[in-house]
Amino acid sequence: MFIESKIDFSSTKCMKDNFLKQIKKIKLHKDNKILLAVSGGIDSMVLLDLFNETDLPYAVAHCNFGLRSKESDM
Repeated sequence: MFIESKIDFSSTKCMKDNFLKQIKKIKLHKDNKILLAVSGGIDSMVLLDLFNETDLPYAVAHCNFGLRSKESDM
């Protein structure tokens, strides 16, 4: 079964731009040590994707709260 996506991807650029503005506003830079705690949820994956758009070094810690099925462990 095919389900057509209704996501408006024009807002994605706006979200990315706002994220990068906030990074500059709080003065994160390459000397900072950043640890992203992520789960398998969409919000965590978006956060990870946004950090991939920066030139900041970061590490990722996976947190499994047991709220999702096995795919969150991948």
